Amino acid sequence: MKRLMLLLCTALALAVAVPTALAASRSYSVRAAGTVKDMTTNTYAKFTINLRAGPGHKIVYTNPMTNTSFRALHLTSWKFSPDTAKFNGVGLVNGERVPFQVIAVAHPRTTGVFKIAWNGMAGHGGNVTFGRIRVTQISAS
Repeated sequence: MKRLMLLLCTALALAVAVPTALAASRSYSVRAAGTVKDMTTNTYAKFTINLRAGPGHKIVYTNPMTNTSFRALHLTSWKFSPDTAKFNGVGLVNGERVPFQVIAVAHPRTTGVFKIAWNGMAGHGGNVTFGRIRVTQISAS
């Protein structure tokens, strides 16, 4: 019985480890820019995601109606799937250093979804009204 249990646990561990290793070996490119209707404040805001940009400009979100300005200082983690990019890190909101989370979802027929939250507070963002989000797999080595 102990051998059977050990064998089952080992098989389960391998079944979980193999897809994770395969997913980790893929590289993705993310480019996004546009205007989003902020569902929290019912106003329009602009955003960009450009991972090739320099520090402080990889993720930018500005809402002139609420006088909110955000920019990512550095990314601490990121996850990709064929249509989604998720980022965590540290950024500046109106000059104040905050932890943040961003999710960007690309839709093939519509413009996508961009959401951002900082300090564990309610998120900003929503459906992209103008612009585009592109998450592209660039290698599977």
